[in-house]
Amino acid sequence: QAVFDLNGRWVSRADFNAALATVKPERILFDFGQDDDLRLWQRTSNDPSIPTRHEIVAAQNGKALHVDIGKLTGWDTFMSPPLTNAYAPGQTLTCFRAKGGSHTKQLALECTETDGSRWIATVALTPEWRSYALTPAAFKAWEPPPARRGEQDCFQPRNAARFVVGLAHTHTAVEGERQEYWFADLGTATSPFGDASLPDEIKLPHLESFAPGYQFFPIATNVLVYEA
Repeated sequence: QAVFDLNGRWVSRADFNAALATVKPERILFDFGQDDDLRLWQRTSNDPSIPTRHEIVAAQNGKALHVDIGKLTGWDTFMSPPLTNAYAPGQTLTCFRAKGGSHTKQLALECTETDGSRWIATVALTPEWRSYALTPAAFKAWEPPPARRGEQDCFQPRNAARFVVGLAHTHTAVEGERQEYWFADLGTATSPFGDASLPDEIKLPHLESFAPGYQFFPIATNVLVYEA
C-alpha cells in the first residue's frame, strides 16, 4: 500500500480520505435556507427548452437544493451568484453535502476563478446523504486559458469567483435521461493537512525488476505490426 509523507507523517490514501471525510465547513457560502436564494442562481444548459425543476426542500439537518432534470442531453447546471473572498485565509477545502437519485451516480462541481479559468471536480453520489471535502487538487482544469496551462498549475481557492453544480456528459457518468440530485451546505474549511495533498498518480521508481519504464520509448511515427 502506497503511503505519502505529509508534514512529517506517513499517510495512505485511505487515511487521507478518512481524515477529510470528518471535516465540516467552517464557513457556509450557500445553505439554501430561503426560497429567495434560488433567484440568485442561474441555470445553464445546452438545451434550455427541456424543463428542469429547482426547488428548496427539507433535508437532513436543514434545507437543500433539489434538482430534477427531465432529460439530460448534454449538460444542465446551476450557477451561483458572484463571490468575493469565498475562502478565508488558510482555507483550501470545498465542502458540501449531496445525494443522488436512482440513476444519478455522479455530480460535478465547478469553480470559476477571477481570471475566467474553470476548474471542475467530479464526485460519486449515493442514495444517502454524504459529506464531501475537496482539496484544490480534486479540481481539474477545463479548457484553460494559455496562462493557466502549466503542469504544476492548480485551482487557487483565493481567486474563486463563482460555483457551478450539475451534470454534464463530459464530466459525469450518466445512466438514462432523467437525472435527480440534492445539494446542500456549500462552504469552505481548513484542511487537517494544511496545503499538502496527495498526487493523482503514483510515479513508481525505476527499478529493473519492478518498474522498468525507462526501457521503453515513445514511437513518433506510424508502425504496422504483423503477426507471424
